[in-house]
Formats: sequence, C-alpha cells, structure tokens
Amino acid sequence: MNHREMKALAENADSVRSLAGYLLHLQQLDPQVAWSDWELDFLANMQAHEGREPLTMRQVEVLVELRDAARTYTRLGGMDVVSLINDCWLARFDLDEDGEAFVVGLKASGARGLKRRQALRLLALARELNIVEGYVAVD
Repeated sequence: MNHREMKALAENADSVRSLAGYLLHLQQLDPQVAWSDWELDFLANMQAHEGREPLTMRQVEVLVELRDAARTYTRLGGMDVVSLINDCWLARFDLDEDGEAFVVGLKASGARGLKRRQALRLLALARELNIVEGYVAVD
C-alpha cells in the first residue's frame, strides 16, 4: 500500500471501521487467525473510530500490517506451501524441538495455505534446512 492509499484510509473512518470489524470477525471464522490481546484491543478501538480526526500514519501502518497478517498464502517465493511443508517434514529431525513440532503440526493439519506469520516461520525453517535460498521471501 503506497503513501496516498494509506493517507486515504487514515481519513476514511468508514473504511477503518469496516476493515477493523472484518479483522475482528475473521478470528471467529478462521482458526489460523489468532490476534494477541493488544491486537484485539487495537482492532476494537479502530472499529469504534469516529473519524473526527484522521488516524496517525502509525495507526494505519498497524492496521495494514494486521490486514496483511490475515492474508492466506498458498505459494511462498514461487513454491507451493504444501510442497514446502512436505519438504520440511521430511527433514524435520534436523530442527530443534519447537521447529519440529511446528512442521509436524502443519503436516498433520493438512494445511493448503498459511497466514503470514506461519508462512514466515515456515520459510525460516526451510532456510535453516537449506530447502530454499536466503533470498526467497513471502510475496
């Protein structure tokens, strides 16, 4: 999102309330979305935003970050998520206990897509296992 789009969002209270409400409701619909207490408070505050004053750029940045965190990724750096999970699962014994448990959990869940936070963690583990190059990133 560019600066102009962020400024437009900051000045549009209806859009802010709508996006915040959607993100709050998404947690009930999608088990992969798990907001922290701070994020829940922030989203509730944004949902109640009256619009008398525009949001600060930092508030807009956080709102956009949360929107991006709720996006589902089926491909990471051109690779299919399912294939990447399988490759990491095959090499899981080379990971620490937390990494192994994460990969085993993904494999057992049959996940076909991941939220941004999970995708970033999977990519970090794939780099650690030398499955992907260091420059591969979440698009």
